[in-house]
Amino acid sequence: MKLLLVSHGHLASGILTSYHMIAGDTTGIDKLELTDTGVGEFRESLDEYLNTADKVLILADVQGGHRTMNLLNDSWTIQIRYVL
Repeated sequence: MKLLLVSHGHLASGILTSYHMIAGDTTGIDKLELTDTGVGEFRESLDEYLNTADKVLILADVQGGHRTMNLLNDSWTIQIRYVL
């Protein structure tokens, strides 16, 4: 199973960098950030990522406020957890 950190701005990068400093290996952990490039590019990146991954656990930065739920294709079987 892969872990995908999803955030507004660069929070996901910061979490991944901190994790690397503490634990070292970040194999199987990826990040996707919604930036000023917009939701369209984010959607494309999310589609591409989920189409290439077998199982994914997505950790997002805002409970109920993230567009991840609205962007997911009904055919994907994934688990989603929101963290503040």
